[in-house]
Amino acid sequence: MALKIELVGKGVVNWEKEHYFVENSNNRGRPRIPDEETYIYQEKYLIGERAESPVTLPPGVHSFPYFFTLSPWLPSSFEGRHCHIRYSLQATLVRALFKDLKSEPLKFLIKGILDLNQYPTIARPINVNEQKNWDFLCWKLWSVVFNLSIDKTGFVPGEILKFLAKFNNSCSNVKLTPVKAYLIQKVTVKAPRAKSSYEHKVLKVKGPIIEGGEIENWEGSFEVPHVEPSGLGLYPSQVLRFNVQYCLKVVAKNVFNTISRKVGLTIGTIAIRDSAAAPAPISSEIVTFCGGQQFTPYKNLSDTFPPILANNRSGSSNNISARNATTSQTHTNTNLEETANNINNSMPIASSPLSELPPSEISSPLTILPETTKGLLNRTDTPPPTYEEAIKKPPPKKS
Repeated sequence: MALKIELVGKGVVNWEKEHYFVENSNNRGRPRIPDEETYIYQEKYLIGERAESPVTLPPGVHSFPYFFTLSPWLPSSFEGRHCHIRYSLQATLVRALFKDLKSEPLKFLIKGILDLNQYPTIARPINVNEQKNWDFLCWKLWSVVFNLSIDKTGFVPGEILKFLAKFNNSCSNVKLTPVKAYLIQKVTVKAPRAKSSYEHKVLKVKGPIIEGGEIENWEGSFEVPHVEPSGLGLYPSQVLRFNVQYCLKVVAKNVFNTISRKVGLTIGTIAIRDSAAAPAPISSEIVTFCGGQQFTPYKNLSDTFPPILANNRSGSSNNISARNATTSQTHTNTNLEETANNINNSMPIASSPLSELPPSEISSPLTILPETTKGLLNRTDTPPPTYEEAIKKPPPKKS
């Protein structure tokens, strides 16, 4: 008998039928497009090392601590329309003469790191212009001149994004409907022989109505929501490449046509140091991962979850059923008891600044009602794994 814990991080794409297979150059076959990639796989044996190992546990409740060292190059957790990146922990009781017993996967969040200070161009202001003319045969009826300016293009969640939109409507009889500004998220997934992309409106801000013959200056602003960082952080990829981009789009319409303009944005996790309006960078402090919960030093932890992922937070069971086995949570740090009570049923999130790159540890005491054991696997600290070790494929299942 053996008890093992598995940590798995994987990206999966459900390709559309027209993109799933492609013809090769010789038309002799149809190679399969890869639809998943494993970013991290680690396992630890808490009891024994294989199912045939003789193990004896005395009656009672037994607790087995465990930990995993996370690579700093992991992409952010992500939930899209037809793709996702998920991380989970699962316990398995391996038995020689009976079927293995597995717990329900415990999902948790990883937030990738993107330091905006590495890209100096995003701290510069940008100004774009657009002019729309309405003509009839050889006559020019009227035009609308549109100017959009923004102080910088790099932001972090919680920061206030301010922009200035100027409109010059030369037609005195036609007005423009209320101007709208959108924060748009564009998701692109690439494989060696396939590509898929779609756009999603994250938020909308409504502006004024532009009357005929008027010049209007709209000073708009909104708070950048808690979304995934651009590109999902800095990470290498061998098979699937998830890319998330953002832009600010301002649109004005009338009964005849539409005028719009886009400005590309970069949303990171570490703010530009010269920006006084930006909130403090994300803290690198990581505390013990106890009983399936990750505690981070935020006053309101719910604000740290992206809207796409926040709906997936649920009180996932942390209990492990293994024959007559049960689990119980033990918090080793008494200073975190008050914090733990405030964030019950919240999924965990792990993060650390890219500039420091300290190894993040996930550890948890595991308690089971046993059958037997001979001893415990000694806990030893190990250095952070390399990327090749982190993406090591899981061993093949026994037939």
